[in-house]
Amino acid sequence: MITEITGAAGSGKSSRIYNLVGESLSRGRSVFLVVPEQTAVNAERRLSVYCAERGIPTAELEIVSFRRLANRVFREYGGLSYRYIGPGGKAVIAWRVLCQVGDALRHWRGVSLSDISTINAMCAQLDELRSSGISPSVLEKAAAALGDGALADKLSDLALISSAYGALLSADYDDPKEDITRLADLLEEHDFFRGKDVFLDSFYGFTPDEFRVIGRIMRTADNLTVALQEAGDSSAFHDSALDTEQRLRRLIPYGERLRTERLGAADGTARAPGLRELTARLCS
Repeated sequence: MITEITGAAGSGKSSRIYNLVGESLSRGRSVFLVVPEQTAVNAERRLSVYCAERGIPTAELEIVSFRRLANRVFREYGGLSYRYIGPGGKAVIAWRVLCQVGDALRHWRGVSLSDISTINAMCAQLDELRSSGISPSVLEKAAAALGDGALADKLSDLALISSAYGALLSADYDDPKEDITRLADLLEEHDFFRGKDVFLDSFYGFTPDEFRVIGRIMRTADNLTVALQEAGDSSAFHDSALDTEQRLRRLIPYGERLRTERLGAADGTARAPGLRELTARLCS
């Protein structure tokens, strides 16, 4: 079964998730809680206290980020890499690429290869394209559709640079930013989540590869519970929250049961009034 828990900031979504995690563990279930990297330590602390106070065993609980989940799956099925490359190495590869393809560029023709800020900006742009699942072929098609113009030239250059960058990078190294891509591919081959209850909490959105992973969880886990931000129609977060909810629902396998649970404002007043007030000010 798939459960969707929605509510505004401070409405108690995390507390509700922790309650449900505790119920699953009490029934002897194997549980995965997936949270953003920056909240993993806090989630571990809170759940440890929660379960200890109630005498709930935690031997079957794993709290992971998507990247830590990738490491966990790689250790079980293979794929763990020790050829990771850091920012400095990426900058060197980006510099080599610009040296190789410089004469074929239009938008970035004549770019200074001695300007480290330009190289770092290029690396950041390439990382963003790769994490968003935008391939060189997609960029080429977009450039062709635009015809002539500055934007078409920029997209065409990005397609060329991205293709050469990917080829050089994959020849000798693994990019840690592609761990989730490799995780999604590996999960298509294995039923890692069979017999498990999975919970997702504290996310405001997901990358294309994370959506792929979630889709596989929906098809293989016994139960999936997702906490989603609900910002309200007048909020700056509304469009993003609505898009995330719609994309998740499109992933639900045919015939799979969906249960929804909406937490009202009163549910979180005592828990996080400061967060709720801050959200209201930001969205006003």
